[in-house]
Amino acid sequence: MRILVLVASLMTALAMAAPADANCHWQVSTRLVGHQPAVGNFAARSWPLGALATRVQARTPGGLWNSINWPETASDANGFVQITSAVAFADPDCQTAREFRVQVRSFHTGMNWRTVHQQSTSGHADHLGLFIPAPVHAVTIGNLVLDGEFRGGGVIFIENIGEPPVTWTSVDDDGTGQPNDDGQEDDDDEHPDQPVATLQDDPCHVYRLPIDLDIEFRFGQMPPEPGPLSPDMALRVETRANGGGAMTLNRLTNHIRVENAGGREFHALHRCPVEIHLRLNEGPGQRSGDGWSTPYVARLPDIAANAVAPVDIDANLLGAGDDLEGDWGQDYEYVLVEAVLDATNRIAETAESDNRIIHCYHAPTNSFAAMSQCEGG
Repeated sequence: MRILVLVASLMTALAMAAPADANCHWQVSTRLVGHQPAVGNFAARSWPLGALATRVQARTPGGLWNSINWPETASDANGFVQITSAVAFADPDCQTAREFRVQVRSFHTGMNWRTVHQQSTSGHADHLGLFIPAPVHAVTIGNLVLDGEFRGGGVIFIENIGEPPVTWTSVDDDGTGQPNDDGQEDDDDEHPDQPVATLQDDPCHVYRLPIDLDIEFRFGQMPPEPGPLSPDMALRVETRANGGGAMTLNRLTNHIRVENAGGREFHALHRCPVEIHLRLNEGPGQRSGDGWSTPYVARLPDIAANAVAPVDIDANLLGAGDDLEGDWGQDYEYVLVEAVLDATNRIAETAESDNRIIHCYHAPTNSFAAMSQCEGG
């Protein structure tokens, strides 16, 4: 009987111990960068924002914004910010996705908190059970990261936050780094695993997502809708009306679908947008140079992983304007249409060779033709 009681007690204790709720601290990090756009003969400038009062507000989906559990801090000399929640959250909050707002305040904001960034982040599944001390779930927020050796966190551009340091220059004479106030290289001792990054005068040139974020743009197949569709189902073209409402041959709307075939969501880069370029070529001699039109540009929107976003780009062919009558002349009959994803190469993708399509379009019949028709004309 005593053995049965001991066994029963042991089973009761095990039942009470398992399953323990998961618990964790959330930790967010980023880097704050001041930016002044180019004005007149003055080039654009970017510089790290040090000693800037910073905090985050957080909420679970559908919840209320919370700043109580997130202590206020200040960015270090190189603009790095790292904030850890003051409490350890238990399930389900520990593993639930969160939305974050990054807020700063200074003399230039009237000492009021100013939201400079907002982003959603995923939860995790690697902290199971009750740990003491509670583990830390670290995430990086920010749309942009520095290219090159820096891989430590996101970068948030902030305008109208004050003048850049007088002694700070964007790139030193030998191009190897950025000098600090005493003219020596800053080793960034506080971040040994996050080397100092070089900020250049053209921030859109150096701020690119690294390949380990697994972004991959490619042309998604178009659905079976009415209208001419390219042989690879990547492009659809339709005529559109002029100002008077009449349909014309030379006013076209080009439809494509952009797929993010990578494993991470893509957030639109508002300062350095990811662009889709579409060009037209009606044949030799129709335009100067190689005959290609100036690109028609559209911005790539937010695209979740394994999702597709529709993009429409209006373009005008050469021709007699809005009052075309009858068949077009031979010069304008066949048109090359080219579309390029991430045309300025803002994003480092897992594959860069599938960002361009080119097709031959027959304007009078509003249909696609063999490439030989365009190449021979």
